[in-house]
Amino acid sequence: MMLKSLRFRIAVTSTLAILIALFVANRVITDLFAQYATKQFELNLQTQFNQLASLVAINPRSQQPQLVSPVGEPRWAAPLSGLYWQINTSDGTVLRSRSLWDQTLAIRGPKNQSYQPLFYEITGVGQNSLLAYSKTVSLEDGQSNPFTLTVASDRSTLDSEITLFSSEIRRYLFILALALLTILIMQITIGLRPLSVLKGAMIRLKSGKSSMIEGEYPAEFNILVKDFNTVLEQNQQIIARARAQAGNLAHAIKTPLAVIQNAVHDNNLSKEAFKELVLQQSQSAKEQVDWSLAKAKSIAFNRIVTTRTPVLEVIQSVVRVMDKLHSDKSLQIKIECNESAPIFNGEAHDLQEMVGNVLDNACKWAKSIVNIRISKKENFVEICIEDDGVGLDPSKYDSALKRGIKLDEITPGSGLGLSIVSELVELYGGKVCLNQSAFGGLLIVMRLPSLT
Repeated sequence: MMLKSLRFRIAVTSTLAILIALFVANRVITDLFAQYATKQFELNLQTQFNQLASLVAINPRSQQPQLVSPVGEPRWAAPLSGLYWQINTSDGTVLRSRSLWDQTLAIRGPKNQSYQPLFYEITGVGQNSLLAYSKTVSLEDGQSNPFTLTVASDRSTLDSEITLFSSEIRRYLFILALALLTILIMQITIGLRPLSVLKGAMIRLKSGKSSMIEGEYPAEFNILVKDFNTVLEQNQQIIARARAQAGNLAHAIKTPLAVIQNAVHDNNLSKEAFKELVLQQSQSAKEQVDWSLAKAKSIAFNRIVTTRTPVLEVIQSVVRVMDKLHSDKSLQIKIECNESAPIFNGEAHDLQEMVGNVLDNACKWAKSIVNIRISKKENFVEICIEDDGVGLDPSKYDSALKRGIKLDEITPGSGLGLSIVSELVELYGGKVCLNQSAFGGLLIVMRLPSLT
């Protein structure tokens, strides 16, 4: 369970990141200080070397190098003081400072009389490690032989400074780690507080105390909460529509069954008349069931927001069917599309059913022309279907979209076609409008949600 916790994951990964960063920082800072301190130690050693070299001269009698005056640094004379000098001549003579007492520096003098200076470490003097600086020196008289001058200093002080700095920097980095972890805990507590609020809202939703997710949330959660509330609202609408549909279906079937039941007890009804009555009422019940099933199917699928249906392709397929179905009328069905590949945000079979019902109605009433226009307006695709038939009285526009209402009693049909279209369009959040056609007949406009 802990591994699935967002707080635990953030805490673990952030803590590891902080510790790794501080470990690397400790190493880098300590190394940089060690390099800096060593460089300063070497520069000080070079300064000691230059001061000492300025006091060296050749003894005219022995032709050996010697100090012409005493050095000012008292550590040169104190035994095992940690600061030493030594001169090595080409004939093997060794001159050394009093601080060396009876010991000799194991120098690594430059090879082949190179005049390049050399830094290196020496061990063995006073059981301490020394940093030595050796350089071959040649006096300006040009007659004396070059000799190697070495200056060495105990590096224990340098090592102690580096160790002390490393200890101090670790202490400060430890304090920094505690501060960062405290900030991390505050960030997790404050930053993830909306999740606790959201959890409480979900508990209230689950217990039935609220019907939506309530409360204010950060921008990152707002989209999720809004979409979830939209789904909840749609589910509530679907449930309400399903209940109403079930009630309507029960009421619609109840009437044919009551007619058949009464006919069974009617002794004056002939067998043929009874048979015809049963066929009529069963057909009426079947139409109501078909209509209810179509509506239920549309309720189940109309809110799939990722569904993409090319409008023009669907309409072209429906037109081919209508050409064959109404081939006896020699109709001229035209399609006008001023948009490049408009997309319907819904199921293809729903679009086929909507367009098919409207187009079938137009073909039944048209004399010779049926015109279809497809256009895009904002986030909707608009499908206009008009004919050159007799049209419809504007006072009947609203009733034409109601269930069971027929435009006339001669043209075959149940009066459910435009009703199904109207309800399907509304379920998709669109709208159906009726108007006068430019050809003199009826114009039906369907506005449906589209995708870019």
